[in-house]
Amino acid sequence: MPTAQTFYQTLSIPETATFADLKKAYYRRAKECHPDRFGGSREKEEEFKQLAHAFDVLSDPVRRYEYDTQLAFSRDSGEANDATQAAGNPLDYYPRHGRPVMDSLADDILEELVVGNAVPRGATLQTLLRDLEGTERFVRFREAKTMYFQREYAAALQLLRSAVAESPTNIMYHYYLARSAEQGRKLGLAVKHLELCLRIGQSRNPPQYLEHIRHVLTQLQKRRGLLGQVANLLRPAPPPRQIDSEAEMVEEMNRALTRMLRKPRRQKPAPRLLDDPGKPKDGRKG
Repeated sequence: MPTAQTFYQTLSIPETATFADLKKAYYRRAKECHPDRFGGSREKEEEFKQLAHAFDVLSDPVRRYEYDTQLAFSRDSGEANDATQAAGNPLDYYPRHGRPVMDSLADDILEELVVGNAVPRGATLQTLLRDLEGTERFVRFREAKTMYFQREYAAALQLLRSAVAESPTNIMYHYYLARSAEQGRKLGLAVKHLELCLRIGQSRNPPQYLEHIRHVLTQLQKRRGLLGQVANLLRPAPPPRQIDSEAEMVEEMNRALTRMLRKPRRQKPAPRLLDDPGKPKDGRKG
C-alpha cells in the first residue's frame, strides 16, 4: 500500500469522484489552507501547492487516467507511491504517451493556462501550475475536456462554445469544440474550428505548425467527399517547423508570460478561483 497521501486523499475525495466532486472539494480545501489566510505561512503555502497540483492532475482526464494507472501499479507491486511530490519540471505530470494537440506538450500547457485567461501579475509557469487562482476559464475547459473523454459530447460542446466565445484565440478550445462537433456529426462546424486553429497558429510568433490538427482536418475533409478534398488541396502550406527542446520551450513560455504581464490590461480580471462562481458574494446577486 502507498505510504504517502494520494492526490485523492489530498483533496479528501474518493477515487470514483466526478469532476463536480473534484471542483467542489478544491474550493473547500483551498479556502481552508490558502496561505493568504495564515499570514503567508510557509507550511500552508506548501500545503496549498500540493492541493493545487493534485487538482491540476486530476482535473485533466488523460493525466488522471495515467495517474490512476500508476497508482494501481504501485499498489499491486507493493511499492511506495509519493503522490504528493512537488512539480519540479512542469512536464513531469503531463502524459508520457500519445501526442500533444499543438507542437509540444509545453505548448498545450501554455495554451490551457494562459491564452484567454486573466494571468495574475508576477506569474510564472511554475506558479500557474501550482496556484490556480484567477483561472476560472481553465477550470471550465478542464470540465469540458472531461466530458469529451467521457463521451458526453453534447455537454462538452455547450461548454466549449462558451469557452471559445470568451477566449476566441485559444487553439485548445477550438480543437476540442471541433472534436466534440465531429462526434455529434456536425462536420461543417468541426471543419470550421479546425481551420480557425490553423489560422490562429499561423498568426503566432513563431508560427505553430499544428501537425496533429492538420492531420485531423485532412481526414475530416475526406469524409465530406469531393468538396472536402478540393478544400484540402487549396489549404495554405504549413509554416516552417521550429523544433525546440523541452527546456527551451519552458523558458519561452516564461518569457511569453512576462511579455503578457507587461501589457496594460483592457479587461476585468476573471473571478478568483477560490470564490465559488455558484455562490453570490456578500448576499449580492452574481
